[in-house]
Amino acid sequence: MDLEWRRRLQDVVNEDLLCQLETEEQQRASSEDETVSLDLFGDGASNPQDEQDAVSAMLADKCLQLQAREIPQRYRSHHWFFIRGVGDSEKLQVPMVLGCSASGHGDVIWASAELCATTLIRGGLNDVLRGSLPGRRVLEVGAGVGLPSCVALRLGAEVVASDILDHERILALATSLSLNLHLAPATAHGEVLPHSWGESCERLCSGGLFDLVLCNDCLYVPELHEPL
Repeated sequence: MDLEWRRRLQDVVNEDLLCQLETEEQQRASSEDETVSLDLFGDGASNPQDEQDAVSAMLADKCLQLQAREIPQRYRSHHWFFIRGVGDSEKLQVPMVLGCSASGHGDVIWASAELCATTLIRGGLNDVLRGSLPGRRVLEVGAGVGLPSCVALRLGAEVVASDILDHERILALATSLSLNLHLAPATAHGEVLPHSWGESCERLCSGGLFDLVLCNDCLYVPELHEPL
């Protein structure tokens, strides 16, 4: 984990969690260094410069105020980094990275999350909130990739995005939030917190109660309804 990546993550995770993520990332990198790579089909590995050029082209095409070097090296590839257009005419361009903890968990944006993000952009929940989103406190549970959280952040909300304590999932979620915080208005604030349903919500609510709780495609396991 380079210093710039660590500095950005400090904006969205507390120091204890950051140290834990950093330690696990160092262990992962060390393990990869010890692994012998076999090129069975002669394709070779992706060229880092080619991958950086591809990311630069993506950013330039969407006119985002980000540079490829601001994307952590681990995710600086078209395999992991992407920009999702959300809303009517894809008016909001959201830079994100994918996690790789398990298939379907942190590595895919479900249709319900896209609908939720679009609804936020259109102001579809303003009646519920009795006002607009800037400055409101928003919690997303089971955030996964975190598209709704990133959109709420870009709209100026104070966002807490939560998911289980899984290194790959939390690291990717925090990275995505940190990239979007860089593009968000001054009212925005983001935090990523590990949380398993059924645990105390004291840490989640340490900054106060929430105006809006988001939960997308998280109810398909009946056994988890009561803890949630």
